[in-house]
Parts: sequence; structure tokens; C-alpha cells
Amino acid sequence: MKKDEKKYSIKFYKLLIIIVILAIIGIGTYCYINKVKPTFTISTEIFEVAKQNSKTEKNESDEFVKEKEFNGMKVNNISLERNGGISSFSANIENDTNKKFEGREIKITFLHEDLTQITILKTRLDNIEVGQTANIKISTSLNLMDAYTFKIE
Repeated sequence: MKKDEKKYSIKFYKLLIIIVILAIIGIGTYCYINKVKPTFTISTEIFEVAKQNSKTEKNESDEFVKEKEFNGMKVNNISLERNGGISSFSANIENDTNKKFEGREIKITFLHEDLTQITILKTRLDNIEVGQTANIKISTSLNLMDAYTFKIE
């Protein structure tokens, strides 16, 4: 690039920066003089959805909370709640067998009353010594409140 072209290039950028600054000052002055305030419109539907999502629902059906079995161990203290659009499942697994449970990934399958699958959630269950109890806690944004029962594999 020649020296003269470089001078014009620098002058052009300086002029462009000055124009942008003047435009910002001009718009700001116009807004201040005319008291233009930004307006935000929020639909009341958003608040209704938030209200609905803030109440806690519990699945306390007899079949769902009934004690179950996994790998010969008792599954009890079963809870399924939905709050804020999140379904949370928890249960205790009591190792009343005569051998240690070796930790691994497990699948919890949630089922409709006709035993068709709603979804499968996966989690890791750590080692459970004989006589010990472990707790499973898992959450999802899926609505599981229609689950009739579940099985752990």
C-alpha cells in the first residue's frame, strides 16, 4: 500500500468513528429531549405458566409407591414429585441380601397403567454393602406424573 493510500485509509476510519459517535450522541439527545423510554410488554400468560409450574404435584398412587425389588434388594421410600416443570424421583435401595451389590449403571423405566413405556432414565448406583441402604435421586424435565409404576434394571 502506498503512503498516500495509507493516509486516506486512516482519515477514512477516523471520519467513520466521528460519524458513529455523533450519531450515538444525536440519538441519545433526541431520546432525552423527547423522553423516549424503552417499553417492555410481558404477556400475562407467562405469569400463569409460572404459577402453574410453581405448585408441587406428587404421585402417591398405591401401585407407584408400593415396595418393589431390584436385584434381590428392597426398593422402598419411593417418591415422585413435580415442581417448577421438573419431575424428581427418589427411592431407597436396601441391600438385605447376603452379597455386596457391585455399583453399575441402572435404568429406571416409567410405565403407564397399560404397562407401555413413558421413558427410561439412567443413573449410576454405587456399591451397596450387605445391610446398607442407598438412595437414588434422579430428575427430568419430562412430566412423569401419569406414571402408574416403574421398574429398575
